[in-house]
Amino acid sequence: MEGVLRRTRSVSRACERGPMNTTALADVHPDAERTPLHVPGLVRRVRRATDLSQRDLAARLGVSQATVARWEMGSAEPSLLLFQRLLGLARWGLAVVGEEGQPVEPMATDTCRDRGHRRFPAHLDVEDAVDPLTWERRPRARRRPHRDRRRRLAGGLAPGDHPTWEALEEARAAERARRRAASDERARLRPRQSLTVCRCTGACFLTAGCIPGCRCGCEAVSTVGSRLREPR
Repeated sequence: MEGVLRRTRSVSRACERGPMNTTALADVHPDAERTPLHVPGLVRRVRRATDLSQRDLAARLGVSQATVARWEMGSAEPSLLLFQRLLGLARWGLAVVGEEGQPVEPMATDTCRDRGHRRFPAHLDVEDAVDPLTWERRPRARRRPHRDRRRRLAGGLAPGDHPTWEALEEARAAERARRRAASDERARLRPRQSLTVCRCTGACFLTAGCIPGCRCGCEAVSTVGSRLREPR
């Protein structure tokens, strides 16, 4: 009799609570009320689609029949992995979407890491920088003030995910090619200075310019430092 009364009280408390409430979630995430996740109704929907009783569903998931009953009453909720297995029985699945309904992809796992082979903090931006000690290019995560300043200069747009090693090497190769092309273009546009080979006699080097009657006469057309003495 005592067990029956205890079960009756638990059922009454579960009925008072009703389905999963999103008020607590709305305090932290105001957009949570737009797409509420009604777990009890989804559990019953899976049982309806798969023609399974509570006992059959419990056997498929490896839980007790009382656990399934608590899910449907709203007094308990399955874990995320168990809920995915539950939806998988009906060949359904969970999806994470953005504000406009676009799918949200998880961050890659093969991103570049620091010297200790640790991932950089996900909330910071990673860029390729020069190490001031070794002068080697290494990925670096900017702190919040530097990150916010660079984002303001970029128009408030956050960059993409942390780069992978392959993407980092491709960006370095593209930067080297860009600098090489710019250097070649500057060298092409730079005016070339023609050097005149000096054939003056030794007396010309003792004066400020070529002596009268010098056959070379290069001092008048050459610049300072451009006279090359012809070897004797």
